[in-house]
Amino acid sequence: MRRIFYNLSTAALLLTGCGCMSQLVETHPPRKGTVPGVDWVDFGRGEFKYALDSWGWVTRLRRRAAVRRVRRFCGKQGYRVVREYEKDEMAVPYAGSDVGADLASGSAHYRVHPFQHVVFECSAPPKD
Repeated sequence: MRRIFYNLSTAALLLTGCGCMSQLVETHPPRKGTVPGVDWVDFGRGEFKYALDSWGWVTRLRRRAAVRRVRRFCGKQGYRVVREYEKDEMAVPYAGSDVGADLASGSAHYRVHPFQHVVFECSAPPKD
């Protein structure tokens, strides 16, 4: 019984940790027009990224977590992908206790990871 508990808790930790390398980088919320005849000026847009440096199923989980955030951001409107590109970026831990150790080690703590960037736009909201 104890072994099953440890296996399930390990699997849960692995699955919850898979989405940690995906994030919304930039978002612009939707804006309504100030003129009564103009409904929406901007439907909302943004960009998300996720890390590619892992197994395929982990990368798919990261993308799924990022898309879930986009759906939550756009709401009922839906979204469409405008552009996708891959970019190498540095991943540096910036926790409060690690900053001193990182600065002392110089640039050795920098690691370059490939990230997939996806630019999206929210669709027009449904008419009421």
